[in-house]
Amino acid sequence: MINDGIKTLFERIAGQSAPTANQGITIDAEKPTIEETVTAYNTMRLAQKVVDVPIADMLREGIEWEGEAEVIERISSAYDQFDILKKLQDAKRNQDVYGAGILFLSDSTDLEGVSEQLTFGQDGLTAINVLPSHRVKREKPDSDITSDAYGRSEFYIYKDDLNKEHRIHSSRIIVLESFCELGSSLSHTTDLNKRWGSSRLATILPYIKQYEAASRNLSEMFHKAIIDAVSIEGLDKKIIAGKEDEVTKRWSLVRLLQSVANLTLIDSKDEIKRHAMSFGGLPGAIHALLLNVAGASDIPATKLIGMSPAGLSATGESDIRNYFDSLSGVRERDITPAINSVNEALFIHVFGSDSVKLDWSYPPLWQPTEKEIAETEKAKSEVFKNYYTSGAMPDEIGEAFVKEVMLSSDHGQAMKSVYEEYESSVDVSGIGNLPVEEDEDEDDEEEAEETEE
Repeated sequence: MINDGIKTLFERIAGQSAPTANQGITIDAEKPTIEETVTAYNTMRLAQKVVDVPIADMLREGIEWEGEAEVIERISSAYDQFDILKKLQDAKRNQDVYGAGILFLSDSTDLEGVSEQLTFGQDGLTAINVLPSHRVKREKPDSDITSDAYGRSEFYIYKDDLNKEHRIHSSRIIVLESFCELGSSLSHTTDLNKRWGSSRLATILPYIKQYEAASRNLSEMFHKAIIDAVSIEGLDKKIIAGKEDEVTKRWSLVRLLQSVANLTLIDSKDEIKRHAMSFGGLPGAIHALLLNVAGASDIPATKLIGMSPAGLSATGESDIRNYFDSLSGVRERDITPAINSVNEALFIHVFGSDSVKLDWSYPPLWQPTEKEIAETEKAKSEVFKNYYTSGAMPDEIGEAFVKEVMLSSDHGQAMKSVYEEYESSVDVSGIGNLPVEEDEDEDDEEEAEETEE
C-alpha cells in the first residue's frame, strides 16, 4: 500500500515529464542480423558514414585510361552512358551492408532468356544495373572439389516485385562479395543472414550502438543536471494514511509558482536542497566510444567525425596516409575484378569484340599539395642541373630532356603550344624569323675596312 501511495504521489507530481534514461538502445552480444543492419544504415547517420565515406574516397577520382585518344573517348562515353562509376559505388555499398553487391548485364528489355549464357555484339548491351542483394540468391553451388567451378553457382535466382522468381545465368552477373565467416560456407539457403559473405557494417554496428546508447543516456541525464531534495514534515504519516491528495495539491502549487513567477513557496518546516550533477568525465567516455567506432571501421577519427589530431605537432597526415593505403587494398580486392568484368563487356558493346585493349589505373588517393609538388620539381631540377653542368650530358640530349619534362608537367598543354609556335617560327638553320644578334667580331672588321677606305 505504501509503495502504491509513493507511486501515485510521484505520478501526480511529475506528470508525464519523468525522464526515460533507461530507454537507450539495447546492445546485443550476438552479431546483428541483416535486417537490423539495414535498419541501422537507414536510420543512423554514423552507420551511413562508416559505409559511404570509404566508398566515396575509393572512387572519388574515377579511373584513368592509357591508349589512343579516340578509343579512350569512346569507352569513356560508354562509362557515362551506363553510369558505371555510380553503379560500382552502389554495388560496393550493398556489399558492405548485405555481404554482396550484384551487377546485372542486360541485353534485352525484358527478363526472357536471362537463363541463357550472355552473348551479344556491338551495341548489344541495353543496361547495367545493380540488383537488390536481398532479392538474389545463388543456386546450389558446385560441390566437386576437383572442379575449377567448386563453390561457384552457374545460376542465380532473382525475385521481382511480384515475388516471381527468375533464373539468371552467371555470365550475366558480376558479384562483389565479402569473405565468409570462419567455419561457415556460402550456400543457396533462403536465410538472408547466411546467403552471402560477412556484412562489414554488421561487424561495426555493436560499437555504433554503444556510442548511440551512451549519447542518448547522456542527453537524458541533462534532465537530472539539477536535483531538488525536499524534506516534508510528516510525509510518511500522510502517505500511510492515504492523504496523497494533500501533498499533491500542495506541491502542484509550488511547481506552478516556480514556473510562472519563479517563486518557491514552502512551509517554514519544509526544506528544499538543490544538488548539481557533475559531467566532468563523461566527454572523455563519449570520445573513447567514438574512437572505438573509428578503429572498428578503419577510418581515422579526423575524417569520420572531424576530430582534431592528437599529440604534439600532430597533423593527422600519417593517419590519412594509412587510411588511403588500406583503401587501396580493399579497392584492389573488391572493385578491380568488377571493373575488369565490366570493361570486358563494354569493349564488346562499343567495338564489337574484346580485341581492343586499353590499360587503366586508379588515380592516387593521396594528392600532394602545390607546395609539395613545387619542392619535388625543385629537387629534380637540381639533379638535372648537376648532370648538365658537369658535362656528362650532351647539349642536344639536355634540351630534349628539358622539353619532355616541361611537356609532361602540370603546365604541359601551355608549354606544348609555346613549343609549337616557336618551332613554326624558325627555319631549318634555326634562325628563321626570330631576331638575331649580330656577331661583334664581324662588326669590328666592317668598321676597320670603312676606316681604311
